[in-house]
Amino acid sequence: MQDSTREQQRLFAEVFRRLAYLQQFLLLETGTVHTLAYYLAAFLSAFLTTCTQRTSSARLTLFLLLSLSVYVERGLYASEQGPQETGLQYTERVYALVWLLRKLVAIVGTLLLVYSAATYQDVARQNRELLRCLKVSQCHLQSTIEEAGEGSESEGLGGG
Repeated sequence: MQDSTREQQRLFAEVFRRLAYLQQFLLLETGTVHTLAYYLAAFLSAFLTTCTQRTSSARLTLFLLLSLSVYVERGLYASEQGPQETGLQYTERVYALVWLLRKLVAIVGTLLLVYSAATYQDVARQNRELLRCLKVSQCHLQSTIEEAGEGSESEGLGGG
C-alpha cells in the first residue's frame, strides 16, 4: 500500500514537473511571437521617425537600445520560476517585467529622439548664412576699393 502511494506521488510529481516545463516552453514560444511582432513594429517606428535629417543622428542609438531590450527580454522569458511561485504568478511576473522594460525603453527612446531633434544643427543653413556674410563682406570690400580708386584718380587729376 505504501509502495503504491509513493509510486503515485512520484508519478504526480513527474506529471507536474512536465507540466511546469510545458508551461515555461509555451510562455517562451508565445513570448517569442509577441516579441517578434512588438520589436518589428518598434524597429520600423524607429526607422520612420529617424528618416528626417533632424532626427537621423538618433537612429543608431535607437537601434542599439532596441537590440539591448530584445536581449534583456529574452533573458526575462528564460528566467526560472521561483520555488514559492505558482505558474500563474510566474507568468504574470514575467509579463509585468517585460512590459515595464518596454515602457522604459520607449521613454528612453523618446528622450533620445527629442534630444537629437533639439540639438540638430542644419549645416546647409549655416553654410548659406556664412556665404551671405561673405557676400556682404565682399560687397563692402569692393565698394571700399572702388572708393579708394576713385579718390586716387581725383587726386591724380587735380594735382596734374
